Order: sequence, then C-alpha cells, then structure tokens
Amino acid sequence: MRGSRFFYFISQGFKYFKTNKYISLAAIGVLAACLFIVGNFWMIYLNVDINLHRLEEENQTVLFLDDSVEEEAFPEIEKQIVAIENVDTCVFVSKEEAFADYREAYAEEYEIYSELTESGINPLRNSFAVTMKDITLYQETVYQLSKIEGVARIRKQNQTTLDGIMTVAKTIYFVCYWIMGLLLVASLYIIMNTIKIARFTNQRQINIMKFVGATDWFIRWPFIVEGCIIGLLAALLAYLFVWYTYVNVMVKLGGTIAVLELQPFEQVSRQMLLMMCSCGLLVGVVGSAFSIRRYFDV
Repeated sequence: MRGSRFFYFISQGFKYFKTNKYISLAAIGVLAACLFIVGNFWMIYLNVDINLHRLEEENQTVLFLDDSVEEEAFPEIEKQIVAIENVDTCVFVSKEEAFADYREAYAEEYEIYSELTESGINPLRNSFAVTMKDITLYQETVYQLSKIEGVARIRKQNQTTLDGIMTVAKTIYFVCYWIMGLLLVASLYIIMNTIKIARFTNQRQINIMKFVGATDWFIRWPFIVEGCIIGLLAALLAYLFVWYTYVNVMVKLGGTIAVLELQPFEQVSRQMLLMMCSCGLLVGVVGSAFSIRRYFDV
C-alpha cells in the first residue's frame, strides 16, 4: 500500500467517523459496555487462576518416614519422590528440624514438650514436604507417594476442601469463557447492524466509486479505518471503567474475604489494555468490513 493511499484511507476513515458521529458514538457505547463486562470477567478469571496457583504452591503434603529407614536411604527416597511427574518441590525435614519448628510454634506452651526436651527425647519422624504442580491430580499423586518404600504415613490435605475449591474454580472458568465469548459475538452482531445504518448515508458514494472502477478493497479500507477508530475508542473507554470498578469495588469486596489474594491492577494493566484494544479492533474491523458487503452489488 503506497503512502498516498494509506493517508487517503486514514483521512477518509476519520471523515466517515465525523459524518456518522451519532451512530459512531452509539457503536462506541455498545462496544464499550460489552468490553466492560468482558474485562470484569477477565479480571475475575485472572484472580481465580492466581489464587489457585497460590493454593498449589502452599499445598504441602508431608511424607513421614519409618523410624527404621537409615540416613543413607534418604537420597534414594527423595529421588523416587521427585521422579513422580506431578511433584513440584520436595524438601527433606529432619526430625530435629521438625522438633525445633514445633517448639518455636508453641513457645508459649512450654509445659507440653518440656519433659521431652529435658530428657532428650524426640518423638517426631524424618519427613519430606512435597508440593504438587496440579492439585486436580492430588489423589493419584498421593497414591503414588504411598507406594514408595520407607514411607510410613502421609499427612494429606483436606480432600473435601480441595474438591470444593476445584469445583468452584472450574465453574468460574466455564462461566467466564462462555460469557466473554458470547458477549464478543453479540457485540460484533450489534456493531455490524449499527454500522449498516450508517452505510445508508454512504451508499451513493460507494455506488459512484464502483461505477468508475474502484476495487472492493479500495472502497472498504476507509470503513475499516472507521471501525478501528470505533474499536479503539470503545476499548479505551471500557479500560477506564474496568480500572475504576476493579480498584473501587472489586478490591474492597475482596478485602473482606481473608482467603482471597487479589492482584493489584497495576500488575495486569498492560495485559488488560492489550486485551481490550485487541478485542475492540477485532470487533470494529470485522464489523465494518462485513457491514458494507451488500453495497458492493451495483
């Protein structure tokens, strides 16, 4: 595309936008509203995903070793644990370390372990603290760990709690995907029909250009530029509303739930802006390009 044509298409796109300013503003409003809802669901999806990963990182399963296991066997047991595909980290905790941690945690209740300390008895066992990559495979991984020779007992997480969290997370993922997809399709349909109304004012100009031999794409490009303008303005407007809603509503509501850890908007602002602009451009361009097809038959 030559420079002169490029600037012609840009200038014509802005001209069409100004000519149809009321319909263009209506299209911006509709698209911004859809992108606002999409953006909020995307933030919900993102925070659920982050909290799920945090749960996976904090989800420790402890493998207690049999007292008969010699110290020389510890590296071999660790090797077998790490070899399991779903194991993320594996940390050896000696019974001395475990007892020291126990005393630190219950420092105010010295009488509980005072006799043990004075007599030099340590009733705890050597252990491995294991975290998993995917908590949806928790039961299968625990079963594999239990088969390792030398493991006497496994302290498991509350499976009912884990199952409940996973069910809620999967439901939220499903709802977010469908709502975002349906809203983008709905916004595309609404934009196409809104822009079709504006094309009536340009129908005579399109017909003249077709009669004098202009190609379909030469006629289409200014309308695509107009669609880009609509899409970008709608995206920026929706971005500002999502930012305001997230900071002033969602973060404050999330603060009332102690187990939730919400991402600061600043950490995802670039991703959000990129996502908004991409969706806005996609809907604006596709909506503009397809809304004028019927006017090419002259």
